[in-house]
Amino acid sequence: MKELEEKMNKKVNLKLRDLIEEHGMTQKELATKAGVRENTISNLLKDNKQGVRFETLARIASVFDLNDPNELFEIVDEKENS
Repeated sequence: MKELEEKMNKKVNLKLRDLIEEHGMTQKELATKAGVRENTISNLLKDNKQGVRFETLARIASVFDLNDPNELFEIVDEKENS
């Protein structure tokens, strides 16, 4: 049971802030290039998201030349971001 709890104690992090910095881009530039509202990018950066459309993630991934929108995420222990 404890092993299962440890496996479930994970969080999905969006690597968007790192990608924006690596590419020397602003939120506004990313929003324009991805064809999404700047507020959408801002909410993603603030972890203020209840749900995100896959199409939005795919557009953002394409701006960064990622082959797969899944490259926008990492899975970490929830304790690491508390």
